[in-house]
Amino acid sequence: MAGEVAIDSGEKRLNELGYKQELRREMTLFKTLAISFSTMTLFTGITPLYGSSLRYTGPASLVWGWVVVSFFTWFVGFAMAEICSSFPVYFSNNPLVCF
Repeated sequence: MAGEVAIDSGEKRLNELGYKQELRREMTLFKTLAISFSTMTLFTGITPLYGSSLRYTGPASLVWGWVVVSFFTWFVGFAMAEICSSFPVYFSNNPLVCF
């Protein structure tokens, strides 16, 4: 019993399916900042396009474009939520968890 290593349920399930876990499940500060930066640069890249969009296509296409893009952005959010749900969250020793 002293030599046993505790494994989580995800790794146990992979072992049951015959696979070995090869990727580490951890979020470092760098990875968290990289995801935040990639999502925030979206807004700074879109803002300069407002003028030309309104000039050449009009407000209706701009509004409908936002509706269509927002619909598909939900799928990206769902995918990111699914990925993030596989990472363990420890409230006692994780300074990035604020809620």
